[in-house]
Amino acid sequence: MPADPGAAAFMGAFHPRSVPVDRPPSATTARVALLQATVGIVLPPGAVRRRSAAVSGTVPVGLGVRTAARGR
Repeated sequence: MPADPGAAAFMGAFHPRSVPVDRPPSATTARVALLQATVGIVLPPGAVRRRSAAVSGTVPVGLGVRTAARGR
């Protein structure tokens, strides 16, 4: 898995906000790192890209449909 400086900067900025206050930060950080490494090893890069593209296209459409259904 190649190093991505943009992803590292994002995780460095985002991760402190995602750690619950009542949990130890080192254990939570280790779990997040393990999850990212597992996803990077198990899923080939093309599959990750296709799935993220599908999700990033589906979520806004779903939110738009929900907003239209509420009549706003």
